[in-house]
Amino acid sequence: METGLENSWDSRGSPFSDIFIGHPNSLGSMTYGGSMTLKSCGCFTGNQMTISDIFYVKNLEVNQTYFYQVSCEYGHDVFKSDIFMFKTLSNDKKQTVKLLVYGDMGSKSGKLTLSALQDELSNGQYQAIFHNGDFGYDLDSNGGSVGDEFLDMIQPIAAQFPYMTSPGNHELAHDLHHYRLRFSMPGTPWPMPFEKLWYSFDIGPVHFISFSSEVYFIHNQDFTCKQYDWLLEDLTKANQNREQTPWVIALGHRPMYCTNSNLDDCTPHFWGQWVKRG
Repeated sequence: METGLENSWDSRGSPFSDIFIGHPNSLGSMTYGGSMTLKSCGCFTGNQMTISDIFYVKNLEVNQTYFYQVSCEYGHDVFKSDIFMFKTLSNDKKQTVKLLVYGDMGSKSGKLTLSALQDELSNGQYQAIFHNGDFGYDLDSNGGSVGDEFLDMIQPIAAQFPYMTSPGNHELAHDLHHYRLRFSMPGTPWPMPFEKLWYSFDIGPVHFISFSSEVYFIHNQDFTCKQYDWLLEDLTKANQNREQTPWVIALGHRPMYCTNSNLDDCTPHFWGQWVKRG
C-alpha cells in the first residue's frame, strides 16, 4: 500500500506556493524521504481569479505522525499557514476502523456541527472523515466566496484527517466545477473529471466505495454506464479479496430507495439503471 498526502488549498491572485513537511522544528529541510509533485489550476469565480494548488507527497511511512506548513508568495511577501499535523494510516488488516460520516453541512449553519465534530475527533479513535455530499450551500455561491468560507471552516479537521467526499445535488452547478476543483480523491486525476467522480480505497479490513448518486439525475446517461461498469469491476475485485477485506461499505449522497408511494424521486433512478438481475 502506497502511503502519501494529497494537500490542496485555494488562494486569490497568482501566488507561488510551497509546502514543507517533516519535523516541526525543521520543516524547511524536507527530510521526510518522499517525493513531491505540485499541480495548479486557475478558474474565474465571479470577477476574481482563484488559484487551486495541490501537492502530492508520496512514500511516507505508515502509522507515523508528520507536520506540515503551506506558504504562498505574493510579490515580495510570503504568507505561511499554521503548522498542522496528521498521522498516516496503519496497514494492519485487523485494525478496528472508525470513520466519522456526515453530509449536508453549510458554511454558516455548520459551525455548531463543526464544534461537535472537533470534540468527537479529539479522542483519537478515527482514521478518516467522510463528507457525504452537499458542501457549504453552495461552493459556487457569491462567486465562489461561500466555497472559500466553507474550506476555511473545515480546515481545523480537514488539515489533520483524510477528508473523503462524494458529490451531492448542491454541487451540480457548472458541471460540479467547484467540487471537482476544490477536492481531490484517490484514483482520480485532478481536477477531478466529471466522468470519474467515483473511487474506492481500503482501510484495514474494510473496502470503501464512494459513488456519485448524481449521475442518475442528469441527462447524459453515459456517466451512468461508466460508473456502472467501474462499480461492477470494483465489486468483482473486492469479492476476490474478501479474506483481506471482508467488509465492503458503499457511500453516496442520495438514498437508494424511498418507502413513500408518492413523490418518490430516487427509487426509479437507482433501481431502474443500476440493479443487475439474473
